[in-house]
Amino acid sequence: MQATYAPLVTYSAAIIAYVEANYHDEAKKNKLCTPVVLADTPKEWIGSTSQNMMNQNAWNQEPNMREWLNGCRLNPSFAAFKENAMADPDNAALMKGVGKIVMPAIMNAQKFLHT
Repeated sequence: MQATYAPLVTYSAAIIAYVEANYHDEAKKNKLCTPVVLADTPKEWIGSTSQNMMNQNAWNQEPNMREWLNGCRLNPSFAAFKENAMADPDNAALMKGVGKIVMPAIMNAQKFLHT
């Protein structure tokens, strides 16, 4: 099995199972299950983290998948979304701030990886 969120193999397995159970189009399944290389070096870690963020962005475009992920206890961001955590203004502001910097971070990581 290839990871879809490195280095969390069990989370990756849950994501793959969810996609297999809920999507029938092979192209869509492949888009939602883009493999992430498990890193051995700092440069590989940047690549893994970048692909994790790109996968997360693809998953967030799917409302049902986003809802499932936000309730999945294997999700490393689970605590940010559980039990009305978004009702906390500080948490909501933090998550909004993270949302604003994700795409610039991915673009910067890609630049670094290709230099």
